[in-house]
Amino acid sequence: MRKILSLIFITVIGISSSFAKELEGTNLQAVKTVLEANLGVNEFEELQDQLNFLNRIERKIASYGDGISEEAKLICKLVIAKQKETAIGMDKLKKEDVQKKTSKPEKDSVKEAAAMEMFNEFKALAEANEDLSSHFYYYYKQAEFATMQYLPIGQKMEIFKNILKDYEKIEEMNPNYGENLFTLGMVMYMMPKAMGGNKEAGLEKILKASKVSATKYERVSALALYSQIMFEEKKYEEAKNYLAMAHQQVPLNKSFEKIQEMNDAGYSFFKMEEYRKKVKKSEKE
Repeated sequence: MRKILSLIFITVIGISSSFAKELEGTNLQAVKTVLEANLGVNEFEELQDQLNFLNRIERKIASYGDGISEEAKLICKLVIAKQKETAIGMDKLKKEDVQKKTSKPEKDSVKEAAAMEMFNEFKALAEANEDLSSHFYYYYKQAEFATMQYLPIGQKMEIFKNILKDYEKIEEMNPNYGENLFTLGMVMYMMPKAMGGNKEAGLEKILKASKVSATKYERVSALALYSQIMFEEKKYEEAKNYLAMAHQQVPLNKSFEKIQEMNDAGYSFFKMEEYRKKVKKSEKE
């Protein structure tokens, strides 16, 4: 799955179903295109091929020009930036096996500046408009999260304090918005009961996302997420079935083979780092 010094939370910004104006037409199609690219990018093994694919998606969005709103453009900009960052990050993990780890990575001022700039763009658009969509507020929250690693602990805690309410407000705006549904479901599943968590209700929302979402990416992601939660709960047959259901929808997607490989070794994708350490250790022996 983000803040700046002034810390205006989504709750304060004013998510309100009475002002919600959902994406439609070309605006919705542009956002769906970049969301589906989350699946398409994983049909390629090599980083350069992944980046070339994402550059083609970026050019397609740019070709809309003034045919899409500033809101849709900003959402697409953030989603593509996150896709590229993920691709580069995964490639670095692959290469880490042949590189020596440094004792402590230096703070990346370039990434910090980019995260803050993106958050400020969302903040400015939110302050200038009252009829923004559920997609906008969902990604506003993601932009906020991207800044968290650069914030003092007190500000981080403030963000987490309202996280459940923020996603619930987005759900009120758009009950069938899949990406928010499975994110909210995961938050509810992970959060302690005393803080509003509810494992059963959380799982129901994830499953709902697998059925009502507008994009294949959201449906597949919900199925994969549900499968790995089942794996953590030691419901291995159920986990295998749901992962297979997800993979059947995107047979060329390479990531599912890797998830199944981890599962076969006794790890869910939530424990990827532990799995990688085990693989590296066995290779040295």
